[in-house]
Amino acid sequence: MVAEKQKTILIIDDDAVLAELYRVKFVRAGFTVLQAESGAKAMEILKSGVRPSVILLDLLMPNMDGFAFIQEAKHKGIPLPPLIVFTSQEDDIHKVKSFALGATQFVQKASATPGEIIEKIQLLLDEKKASGPLG
Repeated sequence: MVAEKQKTILIIDDDAVLAELYRVKFVRAGFTVLQAESGAKAMEILKSGVRPSVILLDLLMPNMDGFAFIQEAKHKGIPLPPLIVFTSQEDDIHKVKSFALGATQFVQKASATPGEIIEKIQLLLDEKKASGPLG
């Protein structure tokens, strides 16, 4: 039997205080957490071969925003895990574009607690585990 892979979350957000708050909550919930303050930094992490279980992605960041990050990963052929877009943006345009680019969920920062995000992540991981490998 293969040991279960450690659950890793990559937080991509330029808000250092918020990212740290979520990192602490996720670690307490049993996750390994990686952080990147921009899409460009996150791209470096993924190019190094790290494959997180879930990505928590902000949209508005300097250098490379969340949309550009998703497009760059696809362009480079880097496989992305389930993406939870986690943003202060409230309009439908951002939501529609996020889902069109492959986001699994869209969460407004102001309307979610760390506990709720952990529940969403756990549900995503449980669904992924239940569906099993297709190959």
